[in-house]
This record gives sequence, structure tokens and C-alpha cells, in this order.
Amino acid sequence: MRSDNELVDAIRGGDLEAFDELMRRYERLVYRVAVSFVSTPENAFDVTQTVFLKAYRGLAGFRSEANLKTWLLRITHNEAVNWLRSVSGREAGHEQIEAFADVLPGGDSQEFNLLARERNAALERAMGRLNERYRLAVVLRYFQGLNIAEISAVLGCSEGVTKNILFRSVKSLRESLAAMA
Repeated sequence: MRSDNELVDAIRGGDLEAFDELMRRYERLVYRVAVSFVSTPENAFDVTQTVFLKAYRGLAGFRSEANLKTWLLRITHNEAVNWLRSVSGREAGHEQIEAFADVLPGGDSQEFNLLARERNAALERAMGRLNERYRLAVVLRYFQGLNIAEISAVLGCSEGVTKNILFRSVKSLRESLAAMA
């Protein structure tokens, strides 16, 4: 398996198979982050396709010392926010809660018992109340397992600010969940 930098170099050289490999490597991650923002799996698929199209067009300007995964996630965030704006911003935010279940750990919702479903529904509602930046930080950290440095690169802020965002996000989620109980 080729490294990310080897793939980027091959793509820049016109190797379309290298781009297919890059897509296979990152499409699930990009899709899961996209679906946490947009209302349906179909919309997340559209955002994912746009992300890879923009990535392909932007690879000429990609700095090899940068992290490809965080660069793709930054594009994903920007495209998801653009999608939300294109459908009247916050109106879409309420619909996206249903799609967020795809990002929650634990498998198919049919396997959940009633208590687990209620808990997940409460978490979905609480996540839906977070602003886009806070929601992205939570998804990247707790659902995708990225470290603070990677999240900082995606958000375009310092590690200290990222830690603060995560702290405030978790605090807000706790408060929302406590109010729902």
C-alpha cells in the first residue's frame, strides 16, 4: 500500500488509479463526517462526491508536508457547511439529527433495546443543538478518533483552542442531556 504522499505524487503525475486508491482509503471517513452535518445519506453522498472532486482539483496546490487526512476533512467540513447554507442554514440542522444515527457507535438501530434507542435519540438531539464547529470537533474526536493536533488542523485553530472547543462541547452536551432527563 502506498503512502499518502506517494499517492499524491502519483495523482499529480496523472495516475487515476492512485486517485481511486485515495478515494477508497478516505471515502468512508469523509462520508461519516458529512452525514453528521447533512440531513440524509443521499446528501452526505453528494457532499462526499464534491469533496473528492475539489480534492482532485486542489491536489496541485497541496503541500506534501501537510496531512492529507486533515486536509480532506477540512474540505469536508467546508462543503458540509456550504450545503447547510444552500438549504437555508438552520432549517436543515433540524432534519440532520435523524441522519446522525449512522455515526453513532453500536450497530444497526434495530439491535438497540428501547433504553439504548432513547439514549441515542437524546444524544442526537443534543448534538443537533451544537454549532457546526463544536459538532465537527466532537464527531472527529469521539466518533472518528482523531487526535487534538489533527482536529486543530481541520478546524484551523491552535491545539489550545481545540481543547477548549471540545471541553465546551462536552459541557454543552452534558447540560442538554441533563435537561432532557
